[in-house]
Amino acid sequence: MVKNIQHIFRLILPLLCALFFLDAQASLQQPVQVTAVMIPPYGNYLSDYYAGTEERMSVTLLNRDVMQPEIRVKLRLTIRTSSGATLTTRPEAYFPPIALESNVPRRLMMTDLAPYFSRGSLSNANALANETLPEGFCQFTIEAVEYYTGRTVSGKTTAVAFLQLLKPAKLISPTNKENVLFQEPLNLTFRWQPVTSSGYGAPEYEFTLKEIDDKQANVEAAFLYARTVYQTTTKNTLLPYTADLPMLENGKRYAWQVKASLPTETKNRFQNNGLSEVWLFDLREDCKPPIGLTAEPTHDMMLLKWQPAQGAANYNIQYRREDFDSNVWHDKPADAANSLINDIAKGHSYVFRVGSVCEDGNVVYSTEKTAFMPLQDEEQIKNCGKEPDIDLSNREPKEYLGIGDVFYCADYPVTITEVTGGNGLFSGKGYAPFPLFGALPVNVTFSNVSINADSRMTEGSVAAVRDEGNSLMSNLDRLTEGGTQKLAQGIIKPDIIVDYAIPPTATLTYDSIADTYTIEDENHTPLGDLRMPRNEQGEPVFPVIVKDADENIYRIEETKDENGTKKGGFTFTPLGRQIDPTDFGGIRKDVCDWDYGVVVFTESPNTKYALDGALPYYDNCAIIRCHADAQKENGGRLYNAYASVNNVEICSKWKFMAAGETDEVLAAIDIRNDGLEPGKVLFANAQGVIFPSVYDAKKKTYTVTLTGTEAGTAMTVYALYKAKDGYKSLGYMHVDTRAKMPQQSVVIVNATGKALKEDIAQTLNEIYGKVGVTWNVQEISDFSYPKEELSQVFDGKSSLISQYNDAQKAVIAAFEDYLGDRYDSRTSYVFLFASGESKNRDVAGFMPRGRQYCFIDTKEAGDLGATIAHELGHGRFNLKHPFDDCYGRAAKDSRGTTPLLMDYTDGTSIPKWQWSEIYQPALIGAVFEREERGEISVSDIYIKAVEAKDFVINKTRPIVDEATEHVVATTDEVAIESLLKVANYIDPNVSTYSESTKQEIFDNDANKTVAILLYEFATGTGEENRIFTSLKENSFARKFIEGRILKEVYNDFYYQIEKNKCSYDKFKNSEITISLEFSPDNTKTFLESIQKHIDSNLSQFFIGGAIARIRATEEPNWVIVEVINNTSRKSLMFHIANNYEREKGKIVPLSTIGQRIIFKMKIDTNKFYK
Repeated sequence: MVKNIQHIFRLILPLLCALFFLDAQASLQQPVQVTAVMIPPYGNYLSDYYAGTEERMSVTLLNRDVMQPEIRVKLRLTIRTSSGATLTTRPEAYFPPIALESNVPRRLMMTDLAPYFSRGSLSNANALANETLPEGFCQFTIEAVEYYTGRTVSGKTTAVAFLQLLKPAKLISPTNKENVLFQEPLNLTFRWQPVTSSGYGAPEYEFTLKEIDDKQANVEAAFLYARTVYQTTTKNTLLPYTADLPMLENGKRYAWQVKASLPTETKNRFQNNGLSEVWLFDLREDCKPPIGLTAEPTHDMMLLKWQPAQGAANYNIQYRREDFDSNVWHDKPADAANSLINDIAKGHSYVFRVGSVCEDGNVVYSTEKTAFMPLQDEEQIKNCGKEPDIDLSNREPKEYLGIGDVFYCADYPVTITEVTGGNGLFSGKGYAPFPLFGALPVNVTFSNVSINADSRMTEGSVAAVRDEGNSLMSNLDRLTEGGTQKLAQGIIKPDIIVDYAIPPTATLTYDSIADTYTIEDENHTPLGDLRMPRNEQGEPVFPVIVKDADENIYRIEETKDENGTKKGGFTFTPLGRQIDPTDFGGIRKDVCDWDYGVVVFTESPNTKYALDGALPYYDNCAIIRCHADAQKENGGRLYNAYASVNNVEICSKWKFMAAGETDEVLAAIDIRNDGLEPGKVLFANAQGVIFPSVYDAKKKTYTVTLTGTEAGTAMTVYALYKAKDGYKSLGYMHVDTRAKMPQQSVVIVNATGKALKEDIAQTLNEIYGKVGVTWNVQEISDFSYPKEELSQVFDGKSSLISQYNDAQKAVIAAFEDYLGDRYDSRTSYVFLFASGESKNRDVAGFMPRGRQYCFIDTKEAGDLGATIAHELGHGRFNLKHPFDDCYGRAAKDSRGTTPLLMDYTDGTSIPKWQWSEIYQPALIGAVFEREERGEISVSDIYIKAVEAKDFVINKTRPIVDEATEHVVATTDEVAIESLLKVANYIDPNVSTYSESTKQEIFDNDANKTVAILLYEFATGTGEENRIFTSLKENSFARKFIEGRILKEVYNDFYYQIEKNKCSYDKFKNSEITISLEFSPDNTKTFLESIQKHIDSNLSQFFIGGAIARIRATEEPNWVIVEVINNTSRKSLMFHIANNYEREKGKIVPLSTIGQRIIFKMKIDTNKFYK
C-alpha cells in the first residue's frame, strides 16, 4: 500500500510543479498593463481630478492576453500624501466597467477617472480638509481588477507628483520700514516680484495701500482694520503712485500689500491665499536723500556720484541686478558723495540708489538709477587697446568743484578730496583708480589744471603722491594685510515698539494654545502682548529688541542651557534708553571738554571681551594710526587723543563686542569742575541710546553695560554731562561688533613632548575668547618620531627660514601617512617635541604664516599654551609680529616690550588692528596647503619630465608680444610699488637671493618662486626667460600643471584633434596650439578672481592666461607640451600699455620676462581621426 502511494505521488509531483510554475508565470505576466502619467500643473484638490476642465492624469490600459478578446475591469486607486494619509477606493463603490479589447490600448478620459477621485468613492477622505491635498510629494497608485471577481489582473503603477501652491508676490520697493522723502509731487513707485503661474495663465495683482494711525502697533495686526487709502487691480508688477491718486501726508505711516490671483481659476492656487507680506514706510521731510545720482562704467567698475545731502552723517549705497535676483539689495557704506562699485558682473544692468543716514540712524533713499556694465570697451578692443579719442573741444570753464566731485584726466576719474580755485582753474588733491589688482586708488595732486564744463581736464597735469605710509596707493594694504575694510556705522534699532512702560522686573510668558507672547509685571499682571517677528516657517525670531513708552530698550531672548538647548523661559536685558539724538548735536567729537572732567574707560572684573588701548609707538606707525576704522569725526586716528592730563595723552579705546550680547566696562572720572554732578553723567551713542550705568561715589567709577550693534558695524559711545548750555563730552570709546567666529580646530600631537590638552584649551580660549574665537582642542598621543632626528627639526640654519625645513617636511609627511583619511584641511596640527634644540630660533615655536603645521619645543616654550596661541596667530590667522619691518622703525624698537600676544613677551592681548585682520583676512592671503609629495596624475593622464633628447630648448626664440600703447611714468611707479608689495608679502626675503638660492627655491617652494618672478619683473633684474622642465623636482612647474590646467590641456588637445579631423600621421609633422584661459566662471570682480586662484594655486594665478604647444615625440603615445607665458606691461595693465624690452647691461623695470614649462603627456592614439 505504501509503495502504491509513493508511486502515485511520483506521478503527481511533476504535474503539481508544472501548475505552480504556470501560476508563478501568470503572476509575473498579468494580462493587463497599466501606465499612469501626471500632467502639470498638478492639482492640489481632489476635485481637480474629477470636476476640473483640464486633464491632470493620463492613464492607459492594455489587454495583453490574446486568449481573452475582451476583459472587463475597474481600477483600484490608492493616494498617499506627504502628511502620511492614505486614501483607497472603496470596494463597494460603483464604477462603470471598462472594456479592454486584446492588444488595443485604451486611454481613459477625465470622465472615466472622475468616479475614482470622487470624495464618496475614497476611504479616509475625511483626512483631507476641504478635499485639499497637502503640499509635498503625493503618490497615485493604480491597479486593474477584474470587474466581477475583483481579481487583480495588473501590476501596480505609481505616478508621483510634487504638489505645491504658488508662492505670493515678493515685495521689492519701497523696502520694509523705509523712510521715503515727502515732496510734491510724490516720487514713489511700488514694485514687486512677479509670481510664477505656469499652466494657469497670467496672474492678477490686487494692490492695497492703508494708513497706519498707531505707529506702536504691530503692522500686520493694524493692517487688518486700518483705513484703505487706495486699492486697485493690475497685471503689472510695478505701480507708480501718481498725482491723480489719493494724496499722502507728510509724517504719516503707510503699509501696503499685494494679493495675487488667477482670473481663470475658481480655486485658490496660492500659499497664504495669495497675500504677500505687509510692508510699511514712513513719509518724512526732515532728512533729505541725495539727489543727482549718476552711474557711469569706468575701468571695470561703476562710478556713482551724487550731490551731498544736508545733514547726512554718511551714506548707504544699495544696488541690485536688474535681470537676476532682482529683489536682493546689496549694501555699501560711503563717507563722501561718490563711490566706486567693483563687485558687479559685466554684461548686466544694475539698479543703484543712495541713502542719507539720518541722525536717528534711519536711511532715506534717493530715486533709483539704472546703468549697464558692458562686457568690454568695444571701442578700445577694436583699436587694439588704444583708449578712445576724447573730445576736449568744449572750452567753457567749469565754474565750481567741491570735495567729492569727480573730473576726468584723459579717461581716468579723479575724485577730489581737497580743492581750491574756480572758474575753470583748480588745485587740490584726490585719488584715481589704477587698473591693477582690482583698480586700487592712487593718491594724486593737481595744480592749476584747466577743467571744462564737461568736467574734463584740458590743460595741466595730475601727479601721484605718497601718503603718510610712503605709498602711492591710498589703500594698497588691503591686498596683503587684513582688517582694511572700514566698518559701517552701527545703530541699535528696536524690532518692536510698544505703547506701555516695561518695568525692569518684567517677564515674558507664552500661551501655546493662543500662540501669543505676553509681557507681565512682577505681580504677573499682563501689560500687553508682543507681536513677534517670525521667519518664513512662521516661527518667532529671537533675540528681539523692544522699546517701551518710556524710551527704554530691552533685548528679549530665549533661555538656553550650556549645550544651547532651549529651556522654555525668556530673559530681559536692559540695553538702555533712547532719547532725541539731536540733543547731542553740539558736542565736540574729537576732543573732550576736559575743563569739566575726563573719563577713562577700563576693564571691570566682569568684562568678557577685549578693551584695547593705544601703545606709545602707535602714533609713529602709519599702518596702525591710519587704520581703515579710524573715525574721521574723532580726530581721524584709530586711537585718538581726546584729552591731556599732566602732560599724558588720554586716547580713545576700542571695545570688542559679540553680536547679540552685552558686556560691561568701568569708566573712571577725573572731576575738574566743582560744579559737576557725577550723577548727571550718562553714556550714549550718536543715535541717542543711553546705556545703563551705575556710579560708585567712593571709587569715582561708573559700571557701564554695553550692547553691540549689528555684526560688522561700529559705534562710538560718549561720556556726556548735561550742563546748563547743553551736553559736554568727557571722553569716548569705540565699540566694534562682530559675529563670533565658528569654532576653530587644533590637534595637539604629542610626539616626544607631553602636555595636557585641557590646560592648552583653557589658555587658548582665555586668550582668543576675548575676541570671540573659541577652540576645539583634540589630542593625538600615539604618533612617534625618532629622537635622533629631533635636532634637525629645530635647525635654524636653513636659508629658507620662513618655510618648513627638510626635517620638518619629513615629520609632516610621516604624520599625514599616519592620519590617512583622518586628515582635515581646516585643522591646525601642533607637534610637541622635548628636544631642547630650539635655541637657534628666536622662540621655541615655529609656524609659518598661513600654514597648517606648528612645531613646539616644550623644553624651551615656557608658558606652553601662550606659545601655541602665538604660533596659531601666525598659522591660522596670518598675523605678523607687531615689530615686523612693515610697521616701521618705532615698532621695531618696541620689540619685547609690549603686552601683545604676537610680541616676544609673555603678552596675551590681541589689539583692535589685529582682531580686524582675524575677521577680515587679506585679499591675497595664504591658505592651508598640504606639503608637496608624490607624482601627479589625473585619472588616466600621466605626465613626466622632458628629456634633452626629446626637445631642444631654443633660448633665443622670441616669446615677447608687441603692443603700441603708451602709459605715463606715474603708472609704472604705481605698478612697481604694487608688485613689490605683493612679492615682499609672499616672501620678505625676496630681494636677497642669489641665483643659486633661486634655483633651490624653484625646486622647493612654488609660492616663493612666484615672489621671485614678480620681483624680477618689477625691478627688471634676473633672467629674461626661465625654463622649468623637471616636474618631479620643481615645485613651481608641478604646482602649475596640476588640477584644472592638466585637464584643460588634455581635453583641448582631443577637441582640436576631433575638430580638425587630424590623423596621427598628420599630427606628427605639425603641432597643436591651445589657449589656457585665466578667467574663471561666475566671478564678479578681478579681486574675486585673485582670491579664487590663490586659494587653489598661486602658480596658476601668476601664469594666468598662456598658450600651450603640443608636438609628437619619437616615443609612442607620448607628446611634448610646452606652456609659454609672458609677463609684460600689456598683460599686467589690461592692454592699455606698451611692453618694455630687456636691454643688455641695463636694468629695465617692467620689461617683459618669459616662463616656459615643458613636460611629456601620455595620449591615446586611437582617438585620432582614421
